[in-house]
Amino acid sequence: MSIRSLLLVPALGVLALVSAAAAEDDALAVINGDFSNMEGLSPLQHPGWYSGVPTGWTAAPPQDQDSDFYTVRKMGAAGIAANLRVLSRLKPEFYAFKQELGVLAEMSDVTLTFDTVGFGEEEFWMGAAIVNARANGGDPVLAKQSFQAAGAQRLVATKVPAGTWVTIQFWAVKGYPGIGNVTIEVTPSS
Repeated sequence: MSIRSLLLVPALGVLALVSAAAAEDDALAVINGDFSNMEGLSPLQHPGWYSGVPTGWTAAPPQDQDSDFYTVRKMGAAGIAANLRVLSRLKPEFYAFKQELGVLAEMSDVTLTFDTVGFGEEEFWMGAAIVNARANGGDPVLAKQSFQAAGAQRLVATKVPAGTWVTIQFWAVKGYPGIGNVTIEVTPSS
């Protein structure tokens, strides 16, 4: 074995470790899916409520600049939930509470999980979607579903092509729905 071969073998091992770390960095992940990063949020007079847009997320601007923007609430043991009633909008123009997650490296099944809660006694109705944020023509919706009950929820987009820019979206339709513990899982499709 030559000296050059001895030097190349350790270098290849380091290269493999660097490539594996880069691949992990490219994985899709939800930023602040549990809404525990309260940076930039302001506490309100009502206990547990905060105003502002949670870190990592994009939201509809407040409809009334003069009123409190009740966006996030500490729910005790249930954790922290985002109030879709004020973070999304159906009219006059649709605006979802959303987060762009990144690009798929290979054809995959994308599973979105989250918890739903209702703020108050009123029944709620909300929607969630996994979309191709940069679709050129065609339908950008990869999976979409309505939810009307509190609890753990799941939405799956199957056989999503490599190169798809994945974004998750949430919106209120009726009542005061909230979401928390938002996660994403990507599994290569066979």
